[in-house]
Amino acid sequence: MKTNEEWVKQFKAMTGRAPTDAEYKQGEASGFDLDKLAAIAGIQMAQSVKPESRQPKQGKIQPELTGTRSKQPSNPSARRKIIIAAIIGAIIVVIALVGFFATHKQADKTNNQSVTVSRSRNSAATSSSSAKEPTTQPNTKQKLALVLLTTGAGKYSPSGQELVRDNIATEATHNNQLIEDAPAGSEAYGLGGENTAQPVILIIGNDAYLNNEEATVGVEDLKKGLHVNLQDQWRKLWQSSDLTKLVKQISIIEATNDAGADNAAAESSSDNGISTNAATAWQQLSGHFSEDSSTVSDSGPQQTDILNQDGKWEWTAYHEGDGAPLYQFDLSGLTNTGSDGEGGQLFEGIAVNPFDSSDTEQMTFDLIDSDTYTVRSQQLGYYGRFNRQ
Repeated sequence: MKTNEEWVKQFKAMTGRAPTDAEYKQGEASGFDLDKLAAIAGIQMAQSVKPESRQPKQGKIQPELTGTRSKQPSNPSARRKIIIAAIIGAIIVVIALVGFFATHKQADKTNNQSVTVSRSRNSAATSSSSAKEPTTQPNTKQKLALVLLTTGAGKYSPSGQELVRDNIATEATHNNQLIEDAPAGSEAYGLGGENTAQPVILIIGNDAYLNNEEATVGVEDLKKGLHVNLQDQWRKLWQSSDLTKLVKQISIIEATNDAGADNAAAESSSDNGISTNAATAWQQLSGHFSEDSSTVSDSGPQQTDILNQDGKWEWTAYHEGDGAPLYQFDLSGLTNTGSDGEGGQLFEGIAVNPFDSSDTEQMTFDLIDSDTYTVRSQQLGYYGRFNRQ
């Protein structure tokens, strides 16, 4: 056998493959020296191959890899196992991710449903609460009834519950002289007619006081009796059947006072307690009012005041933002023209600008009760409804 053929045969026996062109040229350069075969093949032999022992004694010689230049024959079965394992691993990862996102999505959905239910309940609670709020303000008769229906009123007067139960009609005499130092804008009422021994109710804005006095008393003495927050009591009882019944049983009359020409004759009043006497009526309506939403124009809501200025009752209208008067009139020329047919009193006449006597307007005021009125002027093209603040 030729030397090169023997060299190639030994190379194949060592590596399990044919030599590359480069390896063959290295072998040729070495004179196909078998001792240099292992170095050319890149294999470190455990035992050197002797020239005289050209054939392995037992089977093929298994090469030992020493670098990256020699590759181990691929194993298709092992490769398939690796691929299958990778696929199974990928499937497990996908299943885990799907489960993770599904769980969080369900949790988010549950949370959203909880929030929605909570909001719905809160909205329902708010709506229910709003539905119980009063939609109107109490008039004078209702204020008097609220005081009498307050717990503890029976200590100073027949209680409202007793009056309703026994269907007893009650007179409330409007007489501010009952309280010698009553503050401006307050209203005093004696219960049970004009006499010196009667329960007295004093209304000061949102507060009312009830006491049983036998003579004219001061405010501090009266405040030692029952105090009533009218707004709180109104929220509790504004839809009460007892309140409705008691209001129908109360009639308001004006006191006959000996002092003063203006009060020389007895005054009558409407069902809502508004006096037919102009001075008394303006006193009942004195204070600050805001325009009702039903009559607000594009220019925005107006504010009005009915105040006594140097002995004359004046009406002023203005926008809340700047406070500059839009209208200001002296009401001395207005007189009572009768009932408005709904429990209030009408006052009509010529109103005069206190700063310009040539500026006059025909005006009509409908005093619905002590907390609500309307004003109309055809000359001004003006109409507004106002509620006490």
